Amino acid sequence: MSSKEKKSYEKKSYEKKSYEKKKNKTRAQRHANNQLQPIYRLPNEILEIIFVLSRPLALERPVPGTADFYFSYMRASGVLDYARLLGRVSQRWRDVTRGCPALWSHIYIHAGVFPVFGRYEQRHYEMALQLSKDYPLTISIAVGKDGCMPILRGPLFAPHIPRIRALYIDMTSSFAMSQRVLPLFPEVDTPLLEIIHIDFGCSAPVAAMYLGSLAIDYAQDIPDVAGGAPRQHKRLTRNAPLLHEVLLEGLGMDNPHMMETGASDTYAVQHLGPAGVHWENLTRLRLPDMPVSAASLVKVIARATRLTELRCAIHEEMDPEDLIELMDEEDSFSDPEDERSGERHDTDTRQGRTPGNTGLGLHVFPDLEILHIVTWALDPGIYDSDEEDEYGFPTNMELLLNALVCPALTQLSITRQADELFLHMLDEYSAGLGDESQCRPGAFKLHPPLRAFLQRSRCTVRGLHLSGLSLVQQELLNIMQLCPDVRTLTLTDAVRQMSPGFWRALRRRERGGRHIYMPALRVLNVENRRESNARSGFSNMDVLDTVESRWPYRKDVSRKYHETRDMILVRVVHHPEPVRAPKNARGTPQHVLEARMRERLRMVQSRKDIMLGITELERGPPVGSDEDYDDFDDCDVVLDLEYWY
Repeated sequence: MSSKEKKSYEKKSYEKKSYEKKKNKTRAQRHANNQLQPIYRLPNEILEIIFVLSRPLALERPVPGTADFYFSYMRASGVLDYARLLGRVSQRWRDVTRGCPALWSHIYIHAGVFPVFGRYEQRHYEMALQLSKDYPLTISIAVGKDGCMPILRGPLFAPHIPRIRALYIDMTSSFAMSQRVLPLFPEVDTPLLEIIHIDFGCSAPVAAMYLGSLAIDYAQDIPDVAGGAPRQHKRLTRNAPLLHEVLLEGLGMDNPHMMETGASDTYAVQHLGPAGVHWENLTRLRLPDMPVSAASLVKVIARATRLTELRCAIHEEMDPEDLIELMDEEDSFSDPEDERSGERHDTDTRQGRTPGNTGLGLHVFPDLEILHIVTWALDPGIYDSDEEDEYGFPTNMELLLNALVCPALTQLSITRQADELFLHMLDEYSAGLGDESQCRPGAFKLHPPLRAFLQRSRCTVRGLHLSGLSLVQQELLNIMQLCPDVRTLTLTDAVRQMSPGFWRALRRRERGGRHIYMPALRVLNVENRRESNARSGFSNMDVLDTVESRWPYRKDVSRKYHETRDMILVRVVHHPEPVRAPKNARGTPQHVLEARMRERLRMVQSRKDIMLGITELERGPPVGSDEDYDDFDDCDVVLDLEYWY
């Protein structure tokens, strides 16, 4: 090596050493500065609490759709779970996370639901199970090609099943079709299990067949069945004494494959008790949307007095056997003088029957805050007829409401479901009904029992959701008057024909300036997708008139509303009527009226204190035509003005 090359080599070596020395010095200074930050001076115990409280909602309370967001975020971060993500910040954080079992106890399993993330691999979850030690586990599974039960009963998770505290299973992916998930743990004790939340989605028919098969053990004489309980291998859980939340979703009769199974003919809610559900311990219960009679439902939930949330499904019409039993019980409570006089039916009958008249008693649920009732309709009759019931027989809805007392109720939802063919029949049936303004108050079907229920409960309802009920508009307004404290109102095809009179009613005020209907309303969601609502609808101008009249613009509060979450939210989906010209502008061209409406809409949407979204749907063919029986869900959206939250 020449002297010139030697000097060049020494120079480069010196520069490299200087660079490394400077880099180490900078790193040391940065580390010293970091140690001065408050978070680096916190004890490890405080850091553990912060880490546990910072867990994302996808781990704490996952719902369908969170799996996509969670796994996408983790994949972009280059890690497998949230605990490893925190450990990348510094060596100290890595040591703290490794010593925090509570942080590793929440595991989200990817079971091949997203092909971009690959298939399920056992090695990805070995570290989490090891570092969680003996801490109770919260397991969430996004079910795909790899299934659910093969993973839970596999060699890795099977020894840890007794440690499971909460189990969330999402089977909404198309890859989960025909995957079997029930029964869960028929052969293993789960002493720590508290929460079961399953959204069956595409696998609903398989789960419905399991629920329907529970009735076989009651109808047949099986040697290994004692006391009417299902066989051991068919139990939902073997032993779960702490189970207090059972949420079974996605088992609605609106699923086209559910009707083919025939499981609804044998399903009964009382079969879930012997299968491992302790009614006395339940605080949250969402039953399958497979309808049962109100009498059988009340007899079961009467033992679940600790409920804070209840979702149930009942038949709209009464079963003949239940009707005969009800008549026998009414005879036992009837007055001989009334029988001799023949006054069995009175105009006040529907204003609230006494417990003795219904035969179901009165059941108090002191902690029930959320009540969602789903009714299943077989043919037009109860809520679609303007005629008053001649015999005064109660509906299943009336029986259920007259048996409940819920003083803590804050959210009430009533949904009516039917198959798609029946909805088209209903549109044609409603077309022949008379003017709803001539409908007598005695023909109202929902308002009388609902009024008696709310007056008896003395509750403060702040959220009201009515869907698919086909009420007349006046009955809807009467129901709204029963709930003056409502802040959130959702109407999804709730009325037979929503006219501009509904929006004018929302603008009406008392003499003192207080609104007559729901003065505390802050969130309004109106969806009229059925074709029957398109015959006598309302225009966008009716919506704008109501918004500007009920919530006028004020400059002094605009900035405050922009900085807080207390905003007015209004969303409308409908088949719009053409904009009508005011009396002082007769003869104005239609395109001019539409342009004025669009400009006014933009001005309202520019406000900081309100969010307004209007979606206009294309009008279909006249009701009853041959084209009317096409799929109404495929209607095109010709105008989407969704300035939505």
